[in-house]
Amino acid sequence: RGIGQSIFTAVSAFCNAGIDVLGPDSLISWRSNPMILITTIMLIVMGGLGYIVWFDLLTGFRTYRAGKKDSPVPRWRMGEHTRLVLAATLVLIAAGAVWVLICEWNNPATFGNMSVGDKILNAIFQSVTFRTAGFAAVPQKGLTQGTVLLGCVLMFIGGSPVGTAGGVKTIVFIIVIANAVSFIRNSDETVLFKRGVSKDLIRKANAIVTVSFLAILTMLLALSLTDKAPMEDAVYEVVSAVCTVGLSRNLTASLSPGGRIIIMICMYLGRIGPISMALFFGGRDSGKSTICAQGRFIVG
Repeated sequence: RGIGQSIFTAVSAFCNAGIDVLGPDSLISWRSNPMILITTIMLIVMGGLGYIVWFDLLTGFRTYRAGKKDSPVPRWRMGEHTRLVLAATLVLIAAGAVWVLICEWNNPATFGNMSVGDKILNAIFQSVTFRTAGFAAVPQKGLTQGTVLLGCVLMFIGGSPVGTAGGVKTIVFIIVIANAVSFIRNSDETVLFKRGVSKDLIRKANAIVTVSFLAILTMLLALSLTDKAPMEDAVYEVVSAVCTVGLSRNLTASLSPGGRIIIMICMYLGRIGPISMALFFGGRDSGKSTICAQGRFIVG
């Protein structure tokens, strides 16, 4: 039984599936066990980095090995995608953990009775599991509003492209933020790690964020019609479902049949991708080039 649970949990963590067979308390019974929590964190992060990052790092390792045997030493330069993913992952985990520590330090429902070491470890774990992992080391119902708000943001961002995690992806979120910064600075080009970001990539990133946000808003409005749940619990539930996270503030079991159908639709949307659904139902490009007079619109 122990081997079976270990294999299932390891696969679920690496694939960011958000499912466990450990019971309703998930990993709460092991919240003071560094080996289990750290191992789970590593699996979640590895799956969320994306295979492109894996292949790039593997190439660097092979180059290093070859350099130790041959002369001259082969040179390898980490790709800008890998650098951006690693930087974004570290910043999101660290910033999330610090915020969770601030919000939950004296919360008796979560970190209040833990030692300092356990608080730090569980803060890191909570920051990591928010990004589509779905495991819980503390009761999610007991989280403060500040942590719930941060959790929704991290769930929305999710993991990195071509990985096992959900969400809009880290690169998409960074491109949207970088584009906004370049506009504020009155710059004609969006630059990341001294590399320009193409207009098509910016349009795609904006479309992904917009469609995903509208999907969450639509499903949240639908859930408000079927179930009278506390707003923070409803938002947490819908964002978690659309971003394929698997976390809940004990709302799922109390939902009506209509509410459960809505959550199922949310999970289906999240797995396929709201932008993919929009492209599928939006029709195909006719291939005709249409030139329209530019309209004088005002924004801001």
